[in-house]
Amino acid sequence: LMVGLVLWLLWVEPFPVSEAPRGASWWEALPLLAFGPYLLIQAVIFQNQGWISGVGGLSSSISFLILMGGNFLAVVGCIWGFSRPHTFRPSLALVIAVYLGLATFYADQPGATFVVILFVGQLLMGWSWALLTSALSPTSHPGIGRITALLGLSMVLFLLMAFLYYISLDMAIPIPRSAILPIVSILFGLPLFFASIRLGGSPIVVWRDWTALTAAFVLAVVSLLYWVGTEVLPRPLDEAPPSLPMRVMTYNIHSAYNIEGRQNPEEIARVIEASGADIIALQEVSRGWLINGSTDLASWLARRLNMQVLFKGTTGPMWGIAILTRYPIMDHGSGALPLAGSLLGRGYLWAKIDVGAQQPIQIIATHLHHVEGEGEIRLAQVPVLIEYWDHTPRSVILGDLNAVPGVAEIALFLQAGLIDSWTEVGSGDGYTYSSGDPFQRIDWIWHTPDLVALDVEVLQSTASDHLPVVITVDEAR
Repeated sequence: LMVGLVLWLLWVEPFPVSEAPRGASWWEALPLLAFGPYLLIQAVIFQNQGWISGVGGLSSSISFLILMGGNFLAVVGCIWGFSRPHTFRPSLALVIAVYLGLATFYADQPGATFVVILFVGQLLMGWSWALLTSALSPTSHPGIGRITALLGLSMVLFLLMAFLYYISLDMAIPIPRSAILPIVSILFGLPLFFASIRLGGSPIVVWRDWTALTAAFVLAVVSLLYWVGTEVLPRPLDEAPPSLPMRVMTYNIHSAYNIEGRQNPEEIARVIEASGADIIALQEVSRGWLINGSTDLASWLARRLNMQVLFKGTTGPMWGIAILTRYPIMDHGSGALPLAGSLLGRGYLWAKIDVGAQQPIQIIATHLHHVEGEGEIRLAQVPVLIEYWDHTPRSVILGDLNAVPGVAEIALFLQAGLIDSWTEVGSGDGYTYSSGDPFQRIDWIWHTPDLVALDVEVLQSTASDHLPVVITVDEAR
């Protein structure tokens, strides 16, 4: 019905009079440089459901509702600007530019405040686009070459800043990563400020055609139906009766990219389903990275498998580690591991799981530094992990340790009194990487002496570049 209404609105929209397209001078088209920076801010933060969920600590469906609420406010901002062109003042444009710079700088701080930041930001960005498009009123200049060139240049800015934002995770650059998005906001704010100055004293026609904005409102109503279907009538979780023994898995899912380079989270879900795992520790979980297709894998896998999910962003709020479980979660938390000179953040995620016994089992999931020849960084990270564990009984520590048997990092786990499940009951080399041609064992499941691994296996699959390891764990008798 909503799509039909939109089509009807477009049908009744009068066609423009046929004439040669009119463009703008270089000076008049300059505000279009804001387009690329605008898209990047939207794609990375304001339209990113995974970011909203991770920073706000919200469910996927509530995050979507907030995202669409922000879009409603953006349309309201457009209407505000178009209907009140006297507000197009340089002072307000400057305030908006400063606000967006601060908003993008603090956008990764956890808490409900982020929702307010998003709503205000979208309202102001809607007003900004009313200003920018008003400054681009067609003139007598023939053709649209200048408009096309400046839009193309704005997309070069998009690609350049996005490249810097992500390459800073692997390569040291002169700009601090935390400053990149505020710089993008400045690149959006400068054309905005310029447009407001150019419009000063110019006669502006009040906007009369509301077809596009009406269509935007109609389509945004989808969010309400989505919320009703997922929150008012939530799907029951596949919560099994807690009991031992149970199946525990560690799996580096490589952002759900298989060895052919195709992102296919359904393949990952089927591997987990076939394993019968009750608790799964996941590494390299993306929640909205542009370079990973903007997929919120934590929420998607939780819904697909009908499991509870915990997530810890180790590099910003959108990439890190997760725990999926069928069993009730009694308590949970997370911590950071030292960078020790590396660029990619690492951490650990813990959960106390009700297994139907008098005492819960503690699951500690982690992912250590990945460069093979930099064991000294892992040697700085492992003691922090062991210190948190602090010999707590009934514990399982698992994840991609990026360390092979016999190295100093692994010796620290053994010296702490933990038991390697593969050495305990496995046979063969137990190689877990790479999945196409395994040659090393770097994915581990450790447990305390009061638990026992009844069996362990490395599952064969090319859904990721790693192979999953799964054990059946019980109380030691």
